[in-house]
Amino acid sequence: SRLSGTGRMAKVTLFSWGPGDDLVVTSGQIPQGVSETASPDERRRAVSRGADLSWIRLNLPWSLWKNRNFVQAPLQMFYSEAQNVWSQSISRALSVGMNDANLDARRMLLADEINEYKELYCTLLTRMVENVENLQEGDAALAKDMLSRLYRGHQAWHLAHIIIKHLSPRPANMNADLPFDLVHWMQEHNPSDLFQGGSSQPFLTDGASYRANDDWWRALFHFVMHVYIDQAVEMLSLIGRDGPFAHQCGEDGVEMVEVMLSLLVGGGEGGEVSLFELENMVDNNVAIDSYWRVWTTRKEWTYLDKLVQRGASPICQKMATMVKIMKGSEDEISAHAYSWLQIVVTRMLFGRSETVLGVADLASYADDALTVHGQFVRKPEDEESVIKDLLRLDMQGAVQHFFTDLKDWWSSAHLADVLYRGKYLPFSQLFASNMRTYAICNYIDILMSSNNMWQVAMAYVKGVVESDAMVDESTSVEARERWRVRRQEMLHLAHLIISRQHIDSDIKCRHLLQCCPEYVRDIHGSHLWDDSELIVKTASEIQCAWGLRLYARGHEAASLYWLARAESKLVATLASQRLHSFVQGVGDSL
Repeated sequence: SRLSGTGRMAKVTLFSWGPGDDLVVTSGQIPQGVSETASPDERRRAVSRGADLSWIRLNLPWSLWKNRNFVQAPLQMFYSEAQNVWSQSISRALSVGMNDANLDARRMLLADEINEYKELYCTLLTRMVENVENLQEGDAALAKDMLSRLYRGHQAWHLAHIIIKHLSPRPANMNADLPFDLVHWMQEHNPSDLFQGGSSQPFLTDGASYRANDDWWRALFHFVMHVYIDQAVEMLSLIGRDGPFAHQCGEDGVEMVEVMLSLLVGGGEGGEVSLFELENMVDNNVAIDSYWRVWTTRKEWTYLDKLVQRGASPICQKMATMVKIMKGSEDEISAHAYSWLQIVVTRMLFGRSETVLGVADLASYADDALTVHGQFVRKPEDEESVIKDLLRLDMQGAVQHFFTDLKDWWSSAHLADVLYRGKYLPFSQLFASNMRTYAICNYIDILMSSNNMWQVAMAYVKGVVESDAMVDESTSVEARERWRVRRQEMLHLAHLIISRQHIDSDIKCRHLLQCCPEYVRDIHGSHLWDDSELIVKTASEIQCAWGLRLYARGHEAASLYWLARAESKLVATLASQRLHSFVQGVGDSL
C-alpha cells in the first residue's frame, strides 16, 4: 500500500476485493497498545480521528475471506470480464478520436458500454447468490450485507445507462422515452409482489353501508404509479360491471371503473390509444410524444371529472385520487407514494404534457422529492446515495459515493472513466482526468492484492495513458502536459506491478515481458512508452533474474539465452566459467 501507519505489524494477508466491510487495517499495521487479537471495533476506537483518514476499508467482513469460492472466484472472474469490455471500449474510443471534434461520436458509444457493465454486474450477483446457501449461518448473514451493496450497485449502473443514453446523441432510427425508461427501471427493481398482500376486499362493511378499504386502494395506486397495468386492471375488474363487488359501488362507481379501464387498456374513438398501447409503442421503438398528447386529451378524462363531482358512489373519492395521480398532480403523487423515488418516476411519467420531459426535469423533480421526504440530510454509508446523485445529475457525487458508501472501487473507477470520455464531469477536463486516474489507481491497488489479477491491472495501466489526451497537433499545451504527467505516473505503477511478480517458468517470464511496453507492438504500446528507461530496466531485470535462477538449477544454455536478452554483463563471466569447467572436465577425462 502507498499509505503508512505506525505500530506493530499485524499478520494479515490480503486476497481480493468485495463490497461490504467491517474490518479496518492500516497498511497491515495496528496501533500501539492494542492486542493483535483485538476486535475491529477495539482497533477503531484506538485510532485518532486524524489517523482514521488514512485507513483502508477492505469491503468485506474478514471471516468471509475463508470462503474463497464464494468471494474471490466470482469477483476475479467479474474483474477479468469487465476488463475485456473496458479494453474494447477504449479501443473503440481511440478509433473514433479523443479530441473534442469527435465528442458526439464518442458519447454515442457510452450507453452500450454501460449496459454491458450492468449485465456483468447482474451476472456477478447471480454467481454470488448461488453460493450463499453453502455458507455457514454466521457467514451468510455477513454475505447478505455484501449482496445488498452489490444489488445497489447493479441498480445504479442500470440507472446510469438510462441517464447517459438520454444525455448522449442517438442514432436517427432509435427512439427512447425517458419517463418510460425510468418506469421500466423502477419495475425491475420494485417487483409487483412488493405491493401484494393484505385484504383483497375493496370495501369494508360498516353495518348497512360500505367504506373504502384504504390498504386495497393504496395497492391499486402503487400499481398505477408503477404502470403495472395487468395488476391494476385485475383489481379494477373486481369492482367493474361484472365484478363480484360491483353491487357495492353504485351505478356511477361502476361507470367510473369502465371509463378508467378504457383509458388503461381500451382504445377510444378514432383510433385513440390506451396507456397499455403507449407502453407497447415504447417497447417497439415508436416515438410516442404525439400519441401521449392524444391520450391526455381524450374525452374520457372530462367524463370522469363529471362522475367524480356527483359524489354519489362510495368510491368517488378514491377514483378522484386515482385520476389526479394519472394527471400528474404533485400533491396526490407525493401523498400516496411509498418513497421519494416513486414520486420522481411517477411525476416524470404523468407530469408530461405538451413539453417532453428530459434529464434536466428529472434532476429538478429529484430535488423536489428529496426535499419533501427529508432525504437531503447526509447519512453515513447511505446505500441510496449513488441513485440520488445520478437522478440529480451530480456525476462527481456518484463517483465519490460508489466507494465511500457502497465500498465499490470498481464502479467508481469505471463510472469516472465513462464520464471522462464523454466529458460529463464538472469543471475542467484536467479535474475530470485527475478524478478518473485517482479512482482507477485505487482500483488497480485492489487488483494488485491478488496474484491472479496482475495482468488485468496492467491492462488498466496502459489504457489510462492510451485514452488520455493524445499528443498531436490538435491538443492544447495543458493536455500535453497532463498526458506527460499521467504517463509518468502509470509508468511507475507498471514497474511496481511487474517487479512484484514471481517467475517460475519461461512462460511466466514471457507473459511479464509482454506487459513491458517496449516489447508490445499492439495498440497498447504504440507511442506511449518510447525511451522509457525505467521499463527497459525492468524488462532487463526480469530476464536477468530468470536467467540466474536457471543457472542455479544447472540449465546453463537457457540461462545464457535469457541473460543475453537482458544484455547482462554476467553473460561473459558465466560463459567463461562454464567453458573453463567444460575444458577442465575434458582434460580430466583424458
